[in-house]
This record gives sequence, structure tokens and C-alpha cells, in this order.
Amino acid sequence: MPAIELFIYTLSVYGFAWILTQSYFTKPIRQLFPCQDTNQLCIITKTDKVLTFVGYFLRCIVCTSFWIGIGVALLSKNLVILSHLFDKTGTLVGTLIIGGYCAATSWILGRMLGDAD
Repeated sequence: MPAIELFIYTLSVYGFAWILTQSYFTKPIRQLFPCQDTNQLCIITKTDKVLTFVGYFLRCIVCTSFWIGIGVALLSKNLVILSHLFDKTGTLVGTLIIGGYCAATSWILGRMLGDAD
């Protein structure tokens, strides 16, 4: 597994997650979903559970990174630059490990950059 491919993958997942959770570009989309704002986290209430969950998802860079990481890993088998990284995504455990890696690295980067408080 070449280090440059892992580096590109890590930054791309973090970049996608940052765009969804932090950028001005997607702020109107985030505002469509209800959220009881306590430090950018949503509290899931009994009403509109699905919409509130999506609102939480769109404000949590670590949660978003987990799902984006899994999605990119599953879709990147056809990409030349990332195809060597994901030999194990055919298994549930391998896919969850990739999701965990993305969540962990996004949490670390987010803490360093002030995006995940």
C-alpha cells in the first residue's frame, strides 16, 4: 500500500466531509434539517427523527467521514490511484475498518484544525 495513495485518500475523505459539515457552500442544505444547536450537535427528539438524524450527520465531521470513507472505498475499486488500497472492502470487517480509519483520522485532523470540538 503506497503511502501517497493513503495520504490522498485520507485528505479526500476529510475534504469531502469538511465541505458537507463546515463549508459556506453547503450551509443552505444543512439549514434545511432541524437541529437543537448545542455546539453544532443535534439532539435527536421523538419528532422528525430521520430529519434530525440527517441534521446531526451533516454537522458531525467524524460521522460524515465514516460514511464517506466507506463510500469512497467501495466506489474506488475502479479508480487506478486508489485501487490498491482496498483489497479487503469485499468483507464487512474490512469495510468497517476502513470506516473506522476515516473516522479516526478525521477526528485527529479535526481536533488539530479546530473542526471537531
